[in-house]
Amino acid sequence: MMAHDVKDFIKMAMSPNQSFSYSIEKEYGDNKWNDPVNHPQHYISNGIESIDVIEAFDLNFRTGNSVKYILRAGRKDKNKKIQDLEKAAWYLNREIEKLKRESKENV
Repeated sequence: MMAHDVKDFIKMAMSPNQSFSYSIEKEYGDNKWNDPVNHPQHYISNGIESIDVIEAFDLNFRTGNSVKYILRAGRKDKNKKIQDLEKAAWYLNREIEKLKRESKENV
């Protein structure tokens, strides 16, 4: 079964009982995954690119960056996994603080 959009692919990938074969080469061609500017390898795993997950869930800047850093943790540089996770926490904490401020303003 081929995924024709990111949401379908994510649903298939996250389904606990679903087994499927997915060929990136068949759907996108070899060139997409060899592009360090537009598709860096540290943002791709099992054919899923971080930006596609972020867009599929319609995440804002802070939550999107948090997810990005979690997904790439230790992949761009094995020695910086903790730093990547700290960056993710930093963005997530900013989002939490923003939501708390907004909640107080709406009381």
